[in-house]
Amino acid sequence: MVLAKEGTVRMNSETVGLGDAYDETVHDSIRLTWSGMYAHAAPWNAAFFGTVAPNDGFGDWNVGWDQWRQKSALR
Repeated sequence: MVLAKEGTVRMNSETVGLGDAYDETVHDSIRLTWSGMYAHAAPWNAAFFGTVAPNDGFGDWNVGWDQWRQKSALR
């Protein structure tokens, strides 16, 4: 469920008790929970997109579109 499209948001790890691990302004933010879980753009991490093994939390962001469609009943 999406609670709100919030756009640009400052995320600071100190607000969730993680010390000074990060303090970033992120774009394209979508609030998923009122406690602070978001989906957002992370271009600094692009090299790691799509690298999770399919048996480790398989989801549409883990594989390319062609591979995802091969698993679909609607091929």
